[in-house]
Parts: sequence; C-alpha cells; structure tokens
Amino acid sequence: MVLGTGFSYSTALETALKLRESCYVKSIGASTIDFLHGPIAMLSDNVPVIVFAPDDETVSLTLDALEAIRETGAHILVVSDNQGLCKFGDLCFELPKTANFLYPFAEALFAQLFSFYLSISKRLDPDKPRYLRKVTRI
Repeated sequence: MVLGTGFSYSTALETALKLRESCYVKSIGASTIDFLHGPIAMLSDNVPVIVFAPDDETVSLTLDALEAIRETGAHILVVSDNQGLCKFGDLCFELPKTANFLYPFAEALFAQLFSFYLSISKRLDPDKPRYLRKVTRI
C-alpha cells in the first residue's frame, strides 16, 4: 500500500504505479484518509505500507491514519519532513523541509529512487519492464 493525502495523494498513486511497472510488486496507491474507510482491512503483519506524511495542514489526519495502521501490525515506511511522524514507522525516510506546494517533487524523487533500487535488488532491469509499451495503439 502507498498512501498520501493533499498534495501527496498524486505521489502515492505514481509510486504505486512505479512499483508495479518496474518491480512487479502488487501495490495500490490510495488517499490516506479514504484508506481508513475500508481498505485498511487488507493489512496484516506481512503487508508493507509506504505513507507520504508531509508536515502540512494534513498532519493530524496522517497521524490518525498512522496510529490505525500501526494497530494492524503492518510494516510502515514513513516518508516525511516531520520527525514526530517518523516515529510511527518501522522505517523513516526524512525529507528536507520545503514549501508545501514543492513537497511532491521531493517525494517523487524518493519514489523514483526507491523503485529503481528495489528493481535492481530484485535483479530486474528498471529501464525495460516486461510488457510495457510507451505508446498505446487503438
């Protein structure tokens, strides 16, 4: 699962897509808030969750979600510029502080590098995903 809210929602969707395309990982991108209204039931102690958690106006909502996710026993990777939120993850990737509207750029860079190195660790070629076509023909 890859979660984000506010400006981070689109990053969550793109990260999940990159994980599917280049790493062949079954991943779902979702809104952190909407996730609590049903999809959280999919979590268990063998499901990893990436949570994009910027220190912005969504921080209290993200905190509530992190607490709920933690109760499921799922493994959590928090990507944030807020050290307090980092404490809710099994792992944390701390991003530099930046303006809210620029935050998705730092998140996207993390997502690209994370997907790249995961694909390499799986001995896959991230530049040549199987079955992927750059042009869709109708």
